[in-house]
Amino acid sequence: MNTRDVDKTPQLVYDLRKRLREVVPEAMTVVKELQQGNIFSAPIEVRISGDDLAELKSLSTRVQRILRDIPGSDYVHPDWRDDPYELKVNLDNELANRMGFSNASVSQSLAAGFNGVVVSTYWEGSRAVDILLRLDESSRQSFDDVRNVYLTSPVTGAKVPLRQIAALTPAWETGRDMTGGIVRAAAISVLLIFLILLFQFHSFTESLVVMSSIPLSLVGGSIGLLLVHMPFSFVAQIGFIGVGGVVVRNSILLIDYIRDRREKGDGLLDAARAAGARRMRPIFLTTLAAAVGVSPMIFSGSLMWAPMAAVIAFGLLFSMFFTLLVVPALYVLTAGQPLEDVAEGGTK
Repeated sequence: MNTRDVDKTPQLVYDLRKRLREVVPEAMTVVKELQQGNIFSAPIEVRISGDDLAELKSLSTRVQRILRDIPGSDYVHPDWRDDPYELKVNLDNELANRMGFSNASVSQSLAAGFNGVVVSTYWEGSRAVDILLRLDESSRQSFDDVRNVYLTSPVTGAKVPLRQIAALTPAWETGRDMTGGIVRAAAISVLLIFLILLFQFHSFTESLVVMSSIPLSLVGGSIGLLLVHMPFSFVAQIGFIGVGGVVVRNSILLIDYIRDRREKGDGLLDAARAAGARRMRPIFLTTLAAAVGVSPMIFSGSLMWAPMAAVIAFGLLFSMFFTLLVVPALYVLTAGQPLEDVAEGGTK
């Protein structure tokens, strides 16, 4: 809302917070002045970290109780919101697959029936209004309505109730906790990258040497977050995953050049040195271009984009120097050639 008197705005905000809390005590009402510049969620934040979600919630409740007892404190809340009551649909995979159902097809059918699917658009002048198709309100009132919904098999065309191919269990779920999912996705990505390298190089050792560049990016990304005073947030984790893919590419360029020079008769040490010298320019230019390209997001100070940009920029810059030095050295050490032959530039 727009106020008529700027000087009276803070008092109006305070009054509305108090009155709305009394009108709707079971809701979380947020009334605050329009922020410009750096946006922050609260002037005071307490961060609790750990692996046990139940323990974290218990500690969070205790912290909130302590803060609420402090005179002058207001709008004390956790950032993962309230736990929603959800319905888990666990398919009997053997039975469902035999009838032509998959997790994706069942999910799409339920989403279309209960959340709705946009089938067309109606225009009121210049305003677009989506036309939503879903079940009648009387057919989506309870969990039993979900159990009894009929699904059409994409293979046989037969109609069967969901309860025959799935077990439905109500459960409380955490409203916000995304770290576990991104960590699992990162682990799967690393495994897939390693398998692709193994298939390409036909060498377990060389694949490990290439993968060794990924931890090198963690140092630079962490330093970047410290320098710009940004949190290790969800978007920062995405930045680390992106940097890992780029540094793997740089390592592949180095290893591929070393292999090429050795096939042409160069000694192991000479080939490693030549790789660092000849691949420095393309690696430096592409890395610098990427780092400079994300710099506007760093300077914006946005909590949404600045952490990811800081991780990408500093992670790439630091890992570039580490990769040019460490990867060729590791290749030499793991090549299985005696050090005296390497020193002499031999190819035994």
